[in-house]
Amino acid sequence: MKKILIAAFKQETSTFNPTRTTYDLFNVLSGNELFNLRGTNTEIAGALDVFDGHNDVEVIPTYSASSVSGGPVLEADLNRITAELLAAVRNAPQVDGMYMVFHGAMAGEIEMDPEGRVLVGL
Repeated sequence: MKKILIAAFKQETSTFNPTRTTYDLFNVLSGNELFNLRGTNTEIAGALDVFDGHNDVEVIPTYSASSVSGGPVLEADLNRITAELLAAVRNAPQVDGMYMVFHGAMAGEIEMDPEGRVLVGL
């Protein structure tokens, strides 16, 4: 059986927005809470639909942090989310593959490439 880790880290940042995005504006889910996304209009739900159709795939849910569009993420909160995500992945069992959801347009107050920082950390 193939083990596929799933995780998400997404927000669309508008760097011109003066209102900073904080940790409490993210919907943070851990472990089996990711299964609660089934039936929603999300990338994780779509992936679960596909993986559920394969008897030879075991999904390993880890972490999801998603926010609506907003201003740059406060650096301390970005550091917290990144640390939580990387810890969840590191604490997961050995896997054969990973399904990682990024928006690709997140920015922190200082860090302009949070997704890149996560990829380096993985």
